Amino acid sequence: MDVGGWIEILGASFGGGLAAGLLGGLLGMGGGIIIVPIMNYVLPLAMVPAASLMHASLVSSLSFMTINTASSSLHHWKAGNLDAKLFLKLGIPVAMGACIGAAIADMASSHFLRVLFCLYIVYNVVAAIFQLFKKMPAPRQKIII
Repeated sequence: MDVGGWIEILGASFGGGLAAGLLGGLLGMGGGIIIVPIMNYVLPLAMVPAASLMHASLVSSLSFMTINTASSSLHHWKAGNLDAKLFLKLGIPVAMGACIGAAIADMASSHFLRVLFCLYIVYNVVAAIFQLFKKMPAPRQKIII
C-alpha cells in the first residue's frame, strides 16, 4: 500500500472517531452508528475482504466500546459511583448475551449483518423522530404567595 492509501485510512479513521465522539457527546448517539460505516469505508483500503467486512467493522466498533466502557467503569468505581451489586447483577447477563450474540453473528453473512445494521439505524431514526413529536407534559408552575 502506498503512502496516499495510509493517509486516507488515517484521515478517515481520525475524522470518524472525531465525528463519533462529538455526536455521542452532543446528541447521545452511540458511536457505533458512526464507527461501523467509517470502518466499512476504511477496511477495504486495508485489504480486508468483502466477505468479512461487516464482521470486522462490528468487531472494531465493539472493541472501541469495550475499552471506553472499561475505562469509564474504572473511573466511576474509583470515585465511589459504582454500585457493585448492580454491576454484577447486570454485568454477568450482559457478558453472556454478548458471547451468544457474537456466536450468532459469526454464523451470519456479511450481507445479513449489513441489512440488520441498516434496519437498526432506521429504527433509531424513526424512534428519534417520534420522540421529537412526543407530547410533553405542561410545566408545573409554582405559586408564590
